[in-house]
Amino acid sequence: LRGMTRRRSDSQRGFSLLELLVVLMVSALLLTLLSQVLGTMMQASRSAISGSARYEEKLLAERVLTQLIKSMLVLKVDGQKRGLVGGAEGMEFFASPPESLAHLGLVKVRVFGEQQQGRHQVLMLEIEPISERGMGSQIGRHAPLRKRLLEDVTAVTVSYMPGEGDRRELRAWPNLISLPTLVRLSVRQAGEVLSFDILARPRRELGGDCEFSVLSLECH
Repeated sequence: LRGMTRRRSDSQRGFSLLELLVVLMVSALLLTLLSQVLGTMMQASRSAISGSARYEEKLLAERVLTQLIKSMLVLKVDGQKRGLVGGAEGMEFFASPPESLAHLGLVKVRVFGEQQQGRHQVLMLEIEPISERGMGSQIGRHAPLRKRLLEDVTAVTVSYMPGEGDRRELRAWPNLISLPTLVRLSVRQAGEVLSFDILARPRRELGGDCEFSVLSLECH
């Protein structure tokens, strides 16, 4: 009877302090591992979302810039032709924009890298609707529309190919009264070898004496 009482007392005693400490340590270790796994999963999810947004941003920038370059114009106004002014790090030209911006009519376009704090740039697109009679003293009446196309840009490089047997890629376009056969726009972002490389052919040239407003163009 005395032995049975001792065994019953031992079974009712519960866990010792050492056993409780072991359980707590194991629980803490499991919680730490679980938090690390969840943190890794959340970081991967954020990276995937960020990467997808960045990819969509690049696709949009590439599509818009390609359309604008293809719609580049040389305009003859008051006897003077105006066209592309291009350097190695940016360009300025006139264009008839794609359907999404058709309500603006003819526009003046600037594409360039704008330096930010630190080493990186922002690829900027500036579109200025051309006012009534467009050029000379009239241009600039409308405020330019500025859009950040890409962040964390490390290099913007533009080159121009004259064509007609000339295969050189010029770092600047000196001929303001004509357009190059091809325009190459290369953009690099931090951490990537190349974000995109546009090779587009300007299509249109308008001759004659032209008068144009925001919504129309008449040439004689």
